Amino acid sequence: MSQSTAVLHGVTIVDATTGLAGPAATRWLAELGADVVKVEPPGGDPARRDAPAGFATWNRSKRTTALDLATDDGRERLHRLLAGADVFVHELTPGRAAACSLTPDALAARHPGLIVASVTAYPVGHADAERYGDELLVQARLGIMDEQEAHRPGPMFIRLPVASWGAAYLLAGGIAARLVERERTGVATPVHTSLAQGALAPAALYWQRAGAPPRWLAEHTLPKLDEPPHLSIFRCADGRWIQAMGGFTKAEPFRPVLADLGADDLFGGWCTKDNRDRWASVFATRTVDEWTALLWPADVTAMPILAMGEVLGIEQARANGYAVEVDDPTFGPTLQAASPFTVGGPIEVRSPAPLPPPGPTGVAWSTSGPDARPTARHGGATSGSGPLAGLRVLDFGAFVAGPFGGQCLADFGADVVKIEPLRGEKGREINQFTGCNRAKRTLALDLRHPRAAEVLLPLLRSADVVMHNMRLSAAAKMGLDEASLRRVNPTAVFAHSSGYGTEGPWSALPAFDPTAFALSGFGHGISGAGNRPSWLRMSAMDCTTGIANFVAIALALYARERTGSGIGCATSLTATAATFASETVLSLPGLAAAPVPAVDDDQTGVDRWHRIYRVADGWIAVSARTPSEGAAIDALLPAPDRTAADVLAALEGQGVACERVALDHRDAFFDAELAAGSGLVRRIEHTPYGWFENPGGFWTGPDGVLRADGPIGAVGEHTWEVLTELGFAPDHIDELIGAGVVAGPRPTED
Repeated sequence: MSQSTAVLHGVTIVDATTGLAGPAATRWLAELGADVVKVEPPGGDPARRDAPAGFATWNRSKRTTALDLATDDGRERLHRLLAGADVFVHELTPGRAAACSLTPDALAARHPGLIVASVTAYPVGHADAERYGDELLVQARLGIMDEQEAHRPGPMFIRLPVASWGAAYLLAGGIAARLVERERTGVATPVHTSLAQGALAPAALYWQRAGAPPRWLAEHTLPKLDEPPHLSIFRCADGRWIQAMGGFTKAEPFRPVLADLGADDLFGGWCTKDNRDRWASVFATRTVDEWTALLWPADVTAMPILAMGEVLGIEQARANGYAVEVDDPTFGPTLQAASPFTVGGPIEVRSPAPLPPPGPTGVAWSTSGPDARPTARHGGATSGSGPLAGLRVLDFGAFVAGPFGGQCLADFGADVVKIEPLRGEKGREINQFTGCNRAKRTLALDLRHPRAAEVLLPLLRSADVVMHNMRLSAAAKMGLDEASLRRVNPTAVFAHSSGYGTEGPWSALPAFDPTAFALSGFGHGISGAGNRPSWLRMSAMDCTTGIANFVAIALALYARERTGSGIGCATSLTATAATFASETVLSLPGLAAAPVPAVDDDQTGVDRWHRIYRVADGWIAVSARTPSEGAAIDALLPAPDRTAADVLAALEGQGVACERVALDHRDAFFDAELAAGSGLVRRIEHTPYGWFENPGGFWTGPDGVLRADGPIGAVGEHTWEVLTELGFAPDHIDELIGAGVVAGPRPTED
């Protein structure tokens, strides 16, 4: 993609963030054409030291300078950069921003039209907004560690930085949506997110309460360790591991295998705790490659569990551009993770990550000053309609990786119409459904009916965005591929999320969150050396793929605002897996992975200064920022006979960053946030479940959290309403319902 055609060509971003979340988000934007200048603190971004391979990936395609924002001179130099910028991204808490005169209002007074975005530990406006937090401490405080049972009793240090990755996607999406808003209205409005909101996004899929829940919702969550995807992780004859899914026990290729082993009775049942060891003996008879060769032709979902970074070197990643070759000044020739989405074409890697900045004069700014930014005005409190108000999104997705993106679009004000089969999509009876379909209208349509086009074509003509996660071969037969959409609506955005990408040998294989997680390397990475690999049950792969779809759509809408043309965008579960693996790089030509910190075999942490400790009445988490804090930890811990309150007080007295590990925290969290009115949890009335509560509000703006609070629609609840808007007469709708083309209740007379 040339600079003249890149989606963000002409957009300039000043990025004053460190670590993972902010830098990853801005690098994705850089490789879609934005000019990104990284502002590092004196001494550089700590990730240069703590995560050198990650730094190399998260900071490609940027220029850099060093500024001390605690000084007048540093801030004045920052303002010179901001005079030519479109977006300023920082990680200052509201209090720190105020102390530096870098609040959104202060910045707007000096730089009208500048979009201000931040990513902090806890949400802006929240009671914890000024509290220090990092990945480990946020996980502990929110109770995320207790949602995954370790191999031993008790909470688990989750080595995958789910909060940071969630925040990275949310930050990129929030910036993209604000760019759309500025292009449409001339208003530049701040947007904020946090590690806590990043962690709450996947939590929304399983932290739920309802007044009249159906059976599947009343069960609250999958069991913490013995849910089916955990049970179906098996070691094979070559010592490698495989993740099998779904009804693999009913797959015909198993019938002769089981007969030869005298285990015919296993065929057609389920893999359970009682028979899992017998199934493990079956899988131990063949290698991973032998099993995939046998099972894939039968459409059985199964994937090898890869080592950290291995996904970057597989043929499927190469075929879809999920890894890129970069000659890095530190690591030499490498394979690195590309971006988790494409918008209009492949990404462009401009340069490797920069060497440490020489100082305040290290950047030669390439714009001509304030006139380089489009004319815009600052947006304070908004009307609440949202930056995407007036845009219609047709969401044909199922399960999570598609629909979660549609819910994000609704949170920013889009009219999202969920279109599903007459009996509803298959995901309606799993907990995750209620976590990714809030605030959508629903229309039931049989896309395979001979008369489906009678409804589908007017729908497509009305759309600004068409999105789904069907296999493209099936979608094409129903007129839902990009070429078919272009014939009907050339200016719409087409968004597709797949399992493994649309090219390569795996493109037609079925995919789910656990098999994508297996590819990411974190099946081993969260488990500890010598332990059986695990699946992270919070569906982080599905959730982040859904948000990646939202980011790509928002960027495509921005491009459409500038050019008037509709373009396509795409993401996949495998692209997400490769992105999660970006903590490491693979050396070329040998593909050896750069080392990354490993969780211990007890699943408590990566070293004694960054881990969780058992105390007399629970667990605490510590995260040392300096050697002196580490020394205090060494002096005070372990302390198995002291209470958490006692140990935390002693640690805090020494300045150590620490938290109690919250256990069984859903209800306490909900009750506290509802009482505080934070907006992170809200009760939605008049849903099929009586009242319904779950986390939301993944972004914060001038009015507080951004969250569309419409109910979760019943199947076809809005069919009449949407078809009437499209010009269908009542008798025509009745006839379509009678013919089985659409379904939905006739509206009652007022």
